[in-house]
Amino acid sequence: MTDMQAQEMDLFAAIQYGDLAAVVQQLETDGNLVNLASEKGETPFELALKHGFKKIAIELSNHPSFQVNNGSCSPLQTCLTLGYLDLAEDLLAKGANPNFTTPDFTSPLLLALESEFYALAELMVRSGAEVNIRNNSGWTPLIWAAIKGRIKAVEFLLAHGADVNICNNDGWNAVTGAYFKKRTDIVNLLMAKGAVFGAKYAEAALLSAYKEGNLELVNRLLDMGTTPNVSDDNGESLLAKTISRGDKTLAIKLLEMGADPNARLNSSPLLFLVSGEGDSELVCKFLEHGASVNLPNDKGATALLYAASFNHYEIGEKLIEHGANVNATAVNSTSTPTIVAAVNGYHEFIAVLLKANANIEIRSADSKTPLDIALNMCKLSVSGSVNEAQFNKCWQILLKAKGFSVDG
Repeated sequence: MTDMQAQEMDLFAAIQYGDLAAVVQQLETDGNLVNLASEKGETPFELALKHGFKKIAIELSNHPSFQVNNGSCSPLQTCLTLGYLDLAEDLLAKGANPNFTTPDFTSPLLLALESEFYALAELMVRSGAEVNIRNNSGWTPLIWAAIKGRIKAVEFLLAHGADVNICNNDGWNAVTGAYFKKRTDIVNLLMAKGAVFGAKYAEAALLSAYKEGNLELVNRLLDMGTTPNVSDDNGESLLAKTISRGDKTLAIKLLEMGADPNARLNSSPLLFLVSGEGDSELVCKFLEHGASVNLPNDKGATALLYAASFNHYEIGEKLIEHGANVNATAVNSTSTPTIVAAVNGYHEFIAVLLKANANIEIRSADSKTPLDIALNMCKLSVSGSVNEAQFNKCWQILLKAKGFSVDG
């Protein structure tokens, strides 16, 4: 063993035993010992604090040869990790670099924020700490604080100019992380400061926000330019989801922003569904934005046929104005809109169809014309009932369309 090695051992032994006098003596012999690392990689300063010998740590830090920015360790990080705030302040005053990190440590600023040492964090920023410092994974203090739900730390960082849109190596920025961790208060705070969702996550956030009923965030994301043509893993579009839930206002907004008007829900075109629901305004919006009026569902039925099933004759008029085929039939069926209306006694819808020159000679699966059906349904109705009156009007309208005069 060399004399130098013996001195090193004596110094570390003195520190471990809390022998301040022996430490001072060793340093007087060789001041360079103050920055040497033990076999475990610990400096005398680190070892002293880990054993709780603050006076020895102060003695070491006051030595003229003490390096506040040691190349192999960070005395400042050690103080923060162990909670020696006054020593951390002293090191900053001596020129400690608040941005120096060792490979296995987070930044000193983040350490201070983790422990809510805000006064010290303030001092560190004034001493040059970078609020946007990134670790090896690209995480900034703001991304960490947002994901962890540490709103006070978020507010501190924003107050000191933290960039809200910096992303980590996986493409997450602070608002993306906060949203998927359901930190709604932090999401709102960040977005108020101009945060935007990264492109690769904005669509997922849009679907997730709608699923959770967060319409405020849905509208924010749309207004920020997120595409309205997003679909979940099952292929169901956001527009389809709004129709399913009856969110008319949002559905119209999506259409106006370019959502596909020919999207489907459970194999049926959305125009088909809203035509059956009887919402004339929504039907018009779909048509205005390019919905295919004759696009059938998986059974071949069109929107006009479906509207006829519910006597939505005003919607029938709109569909016909946009080119609906008045004689369209479903797959494996010869039921036209006129036949469907006749079966149900919907004389108003029959009148709309006849005005559009619907063919009333097309027969049903059992070879009956709409007139045959209306007459038969009238016979089956209770005398004097509303149904009888409806079917009476049906066959009278149809008979007249065939060129016969109808008395009264």
